[in-house]
Amino acid sequence: MVDLIPPLVPTPSELLVALLEHPLISSVRYTDDGPPPSLPRVDDTGAVDGWAVATRWPDEFGWEVLYTEGDRRIRHSGIVGNGYRVAEQDTRGSGVYDELGPEEAARRRVADWIASQVAAQAIGADLFVTERKYLRQAEWAIAQGTTICSPAEAVALIGLYLRSQDDFSVLPSVPLGRMFFFWVGARELLGEGWRLTKHCAGHDRLSGADSMIALSGTIFQRFARALEARDQVQVATNQTHTNDALEQAMSAVDVVLLSLMGSFDASARLAHRLLQLSESERYAGWQYRRWVSNVNESAPELAGVVEHGTDGHAVLTVVRLLRNSIHGAALQGVALQSAAGPTESAVELPAEDETELLAAIDRLGGRDQWGIRLQYPGSMLFDPAAFVDRLFEGAIELLNALLAALPLDRLPESPLEEARYPQTPNWQDPFLPWKRGAVRLLLGFPGELSVRA
Repeated sequence: MVDLIPPLVPTPSELLVALLEHPLISSVRYTDDGPPPSLPRVDDTGAVDGWAVATRWPDEFGWEVLYTEGDRRIRHSGIVGNGYRVAEQDTRGSGVYDELGPEEAARRRVADWIASQVAAQAIGADLFVTERKYLRQAEWAIAQGTTICSPAEAVALIGLYLRSQDDFSVLPSVPLGRMFFFWVGARELLGEGWRLTKHCAGHDRLSGADSMIALSGTIFQRFARALEARDQVQVATNQTHTNDALEQAMSAVDVVLLSLMGSFDASARLAHRLLQLSESERYAGWQYRRWVSNVNESAPELAGVVEHGTDGHAVLTVVRLLRNSIHGAALQGVALQSAAGPTESAVELPAEDETELLAAIDRLGGRDQWGIRLQYPGSMLFDPAAFVDRLFEGAIELLNALLAALPLDRLPESPLEEARYPQTPNWQDPFLPWKRGAVRLLLGFPGELSVRA
């Protein structure tokens, strides 16, 4: 028997290869030189199962493309147009392939253009997964209708598509289920939480209560719900714009904001208990200056994470102000039509908080990163998908910083923790490193695997 469980954290390319075996995914491969000679041909046309082959027509009108998609039935298609001439002459400062010399650089750009058209024109693929430099950096619309992406980007897009079909697998044969998928994602992205769980479990074991472990678990539970709502924002904004799609995106943005604020509030209440502050726990919140001032007296490093003028304070400001719209006028969605593109869904920043919000956003990388655009004087809009993705980057950094600064040395560690996570792993354990790494990539968060402390 062969053990098919991966022992290591997969790279994006390794995970992508596994995902391409999923029954909901159809894939075709292509190289400039054609399929490897060792592969069997379907017939005398030269077609190879699962590959695309492009051949120049004698009259230079275009290219004939033969391909199959797994059923061994040969499709005949083609590429036309003078885009290869545009690519050949495109030396507008991108610097791509300059080190190869002018002639070879031009040849490589043409080859990249042909590859993109095999995907876009001939096959009509949704995604073209490639690391070809020219296609990644060209400043003109090369492959309209097909998204050009890296392996990591493709894993995230395929993962989102599969989850939209209610498939929460980390591999085609390894399901996690909806709840565990987002729970594993929350624990992986909030890596400082492993240490927190140990200490809270130790406290509750000795005290005979479950007050600390339940509150620490709430941080991850709320964050997991925010991750699921992030999916809903992405699914809604990747559809053709309709009023229903816009409403779905708006509803999910509200859930993201409420859930992230819930995670922050749970961490504040946990800090309140750790520090044994005298006033009522109901006033615990990183947004309350008086309460943070009390935290500062006994844990200045913790209070400093959200000090005015820090990135942490800026992230908290964005979440707080937009979350507060739940108490008043709701965030307003609009349809945005540009002359050169399709109708898009956008959300209007609340006018009364616009100045403070934009100041925080400018500190956190600027308006382009957050999908902010000016519709007309006095009206600022944001792309909900870009905004929510950038918000998660800040929220992950802030929550990990808060969890790392909690004075957990005031609580004992749990001697049961090693028993819960044995050295010889159970392959059914959803928190195995390779599963956590796969979930991180499927959610579109590249980076290092978190360390279980």
